[in-house]
Amino acid sequence: SPLLELRHVEFNDQDPSHVEQLSDLWRSIGGPSPVPPIAPGGLKVAGRDWTSLGFQRGDCPSSDLRSMGMLGLRVLGYYAKHYTGMAKSLVEAYCERNMGYPFAAAGINVVQMLTQMVLQKAPGKHVGAGGGGCPPAMVGSPLFMLMTRLEGNDADNALEESFCACMSLLEQLWVRHQASYMMFNRILACLRECVVLWIQDEFSDPTGSLEALRNFDVTRGKLPPDPAARH
Repeated sequence: SPLLELRHVEFNDQDPSHVEQLSDLWRSIGGPSPVPPIAPGGLKVAGRDWTSLGFQRGDCPSSDLRSMGMLGLRVLGYYAKHYTGMAKSLVEAYCERNMGYPFAAAGINVVQMLTQMVLQKAPGKHVGAGGGGCPPAMVGSPLFMLMTRLEGNDADNALEESFCACMSLLEQLWVRHQASYMMFNRILACLRECVVLWIQDEFSDPTGSLEALRNFDVTRGKLPPDPAARH
């Protein structure tokens, strides 16, 4: 889809539309400080820089955006605009109280997880009369198939709303497991399992919405063992 193709579009600090999307993200959840410089090596203005939103570099977030391109920024911006209170609370928890996880970096990882699940293909049945040596058809992933069955706003913004639901689950998992940032990959794996379980539920009893994902019981997801604990 055109939306998913945005993952191939690199952030360009010379493109006014790209700069405006990033600036909008700051204006939504970055607090009263002016929008920081976006060019690498730019002069830092007084107040917070891009690390406040959970990017790795304070002068230019492009390195974080590289993995998912403008898709990552698009989805982060949607979340900040439509779930502003939650996004601000995540930013403030990490920035001011050193709790939780860097919002932008974590969010881009969740976008990547969902995109991989949407694009995952599975071989279907052979096509063609008599199965005359035709290669197996490639069918859409379970998550993609569910997204095509959504209704209303969930259908219009399927990936974005799925992301927003996952960010809520991520926060619940973080609190439940009293996680530190060193546990992020394990929490992300547990989040993925929760999404897989929700998909299974939806195929058994379709609802046509993301409400069951938004309200998913995260205690059903299992936290992978700590690799550092293995001998």
